[in-house]
Amino acid sequence: MRKVLLVLCLGLVASMAKAVEKVPQTAFYILYSQNESGGMQMRCTATAFKHENNKTYLITAAHCVVEGSPKPGEVQITRDPMFVSSDDINTKTFTKVSIEKVGKLMEGYDFAVLSTEDASLAKNGIVPLGDESKEETGVEVINVSAPRGIGRVLFRGNVSLMYVDRPIIDEDQHINWHGSMLVQLPAEGGSSGSAIISMDTGKIIGILVGTYSHLTIAVPISRAINTDQKFLLPLVPGVSHPDTLGPSGDKVQGPVKPSSFRLKKNSHYTLALSSVSSR
Repeated sequence: MRKVLLVLCLGLVASMAKAVEKVPQTAFYILYSQNESGGMQMRCTATAFKHENNKTYLITAAHCVVEGSPKPGEVQITRDPMFVSSDDINTKTFTKVSIEKVGKLMEGYDFAVLSTEDASLAKNGIVPLGDESKEETGVEVINVSAPRGIGRVLFRGNVSLMYVDRPIIDEDQHINWHGSMLVQLPAEGGSSGSAIISMDTGKIIGILVGTYSHLTIAVPISRAINTDQKFLLPLVPGVSHPDTLGPSGDKVQGPVKPSSFRLKKNSHYTLALSSVSSR
């Protein structure tokens, strides 16, 4: 029996090592914003997915780069300068990034694309975007995130459900997770925006956005590819824009009556957004 368990454990370790080999550790960054006094506020995790035309592109969650508006049903892209750091042990280098694309949260497009022309990132690795529709429920995944600001941590888990067909929506918090992915992975503040990576392909199949009860939620990566302009926020920092539930509910999974979408006020959910400061 011990020999069988040992073989199984060695097999799991070998499988994990093989999967990690596909994923360069230099592709993962911690996302910060800089306040008016110059302090660095950790927000989320971001992953580089493409080098193109002297730019490096990274993906994270939309709620990592937007802020609430004084008006209900509106959000605004932050005016704060955004930076990423590879969080090396000996040196903390912050690289400024620009916001290229931000999805509408209440339409279910909680993703954002960042970019930088900094040559230092061009030398680092990337994890390409994949296609979750070609994966099966139960596929093993890995995730590198920065929960509670303790640094980049590697996790391993599975996709529990590829697409949720139940209402997980709260308009006050700009949450619409209908049609999202359930994964068996830990998530804490700072985990938002981190990539869900298939161990089969070594590609990104989802973006971690938060938790519902004890479940971890990810936006399918297909929503971030060739996204229709109507599901994107205008790139005007500091200006409020409507972010409300569309007339046909979730656009990815098909028409659903908005009235069936409401979360009860005592439901337990949270965005995996960090509040850790670095000065």
